[in-house]
Amino acid sequence: ILLFFVLYRNHNLLGESNARKTEIWKEDEKATKTNNGKFGFEATTKSVDKKAINPYAPVSAKELAEADVKNYIRRFSKVAVDEMYRFGVPASISLAQAIIESRCGNSTLARNNNNHFGVKCFSKKCTEGHCTNHNDDNHKDFFRNFDSAWESWRVHSEMLTNGKYKKLTDFGTNYKKWANGLENCGYASDKDYSEKLIGIIERYNLNQYDL
Repeated sequence: ILLFFVLYRNHNLLGESNARKTEIWKEDEKATKTNNGKFGFEATTKSVDKKAINPYAPVSAKELAEADVKNYIRRFSKVAVDEMYRFGVPASISLAQAIIESRCGNSTLARNNNNHFGVKCFSKKCTEGHCTNHNDDNHKDFFRNFDSAWESWRVHSEMLTNGKYKKLTDFGTNYKKWANGLENCGYASDKDYSEKLIGIIERYNLNQYDL
């Protein structure tokens, strides 16, 4: 049936203008090429949750490949511990934030900006190359550029021990209070942010690095 449909469409296309042909082909492709390239018919696209496909939104443990998470932990656990001793931010929290924000270093911000924590820029007088515009919660969102992943870790540590986040250091290494505190302070617009942090920490026993 599908082959007959395609042949029928090809025959009708002969009398169409080039512009209309392109439009029709796009419609055909959308209707038939779904489910990762498998043929089928798409019911609707209107109900798709934009947040679910936001490449800048933090993700939960179940959305990440275990191998990627473990590789990221091996790569940055020492950095997390060093930053904890220097600034007082639990290594478990830093690792969890970096994992869900950067998608284990695979996100657009991590790859292009060396930004592993979704750090935004709110300055109106920043120099060229200081930040990059990305469409996250708002089309005017600007995210910091860093020369290295390590630099983004250091800025993150400094940020969480100053301003509105400074009070969180009173929680010591209590990762649950830190997670809830970060959500309450508005670190991310994600309403499940603390749940995602705690989920990653407990699934991969990240609190072992707080000792």
